Amino acid sequence: MGVKACRELFEPIFLFRTEELLLAALVDERGLLVELLAEPGTREEVAVRTSSVLRRAVAIKAAGVVLAHNHPSGDPRPSAGDKSWTRMFALQCEALAIELVDHLLFGGEEPVSMRAAGLL
Repeated sequence: MGVKACRELFEPIFLFRTEELLLAALVDERGLLVELLAEPGTREEVAVRTSSVLRRAVAIKAAGVVLAHNHPSGDPRPSAGDKSWTRMFALQCEALAIELVDHLLFGGEEPVSMRAAGLL
């Protein structure tokens, strides 16, 4: 699932949201969407247990996960918390042989890809 396809999938969901929302696209080995999960948050953060996403990924035998969440502030740059949580999630994915394809942050004009930014 490329950044363009992810943007087309995720961006309309984030439009007009005033609270953070984490979306997890579970993909097969070809990168095709199998299931989309949503975890709501607050104005400042998404407090998601990694186990809820990973348990479902394992159950449906997903090969990868593409994460995305919005920053209602309009600033898509990852916070220290975003970076820390994503690193922890990536390690858990690796232990389960599930690829963390990317974590995209939406806010403002262009989403930020944590993979492209060298944060994965």
